[in-house]
Amino acid sequence: MHARAACAVAPGGSLLILGHDVRNLAEGHGGPQDADRLLDPSTVASQLEGLHVVAAETVTRQVDTQPSATALDALVRAGMVVKDDRLSTAHPLLREIGRLREIVGRLDLTILLPPLSTILGKLDDVMANKAFLGAAWVTLEAFLAGNLIAVAIGVPLGVLMGRSIIADRMLLPWVNMLLSAPLTALVPVIDSISA
Repeated sequence: MHARAACAVAPGGSLLILGHDVRNLAEGHGGPQDADRLLDPSTVASQLEGLHVVAAETVTRQVDTQPSATALDALVRAGMVVKDDRLSTAHPLLREIGRLREIVGRLDLTILLPPLSTILGKLDDVMANKAFLGAAWVTLEAFLAGNLIAVAIGVPLGVLMGRSIIADRMLLPWVNMLLSAPLTALVPVIDSISA
């Protein structure tokens, strides 16, 4: 149960666990008498993977029904440390956009907009993945090669079309057809976002 609670803590958030201490059976007053229902602060702290434990201790409290009696409680306080607060050095407008994106992402309106903290948290994992880096390099090579070919062919054809009316009339239908192709490829993407 404590491990599930630890997973639910948001970046920058805290988790506070307070319950009857296992030592209360022998040294304290009242509370459950079943040891399985009592907490040991160090055991609870060891179950909070991914959180920074600030306190794991036994605290005393006065029993309301018997002012002279003392009960022992286990208190564990832990927090989610933000590994990389990339928004802290960003422009104020970018920080506000990031906060808005975080709020919208936490509303779970659509899977297309996860919380920004989730994205930044996974970014390190993705960038360390060699398969991703290899695929990104292949994509970058194809992008650069395509742009170089487009510039090498497009600029001379543009100059030719600008200087010759015959070349312009021959090539203009092809240019218009190729110009509209990338926009048509975006229609399914725009449609899925707006639906």
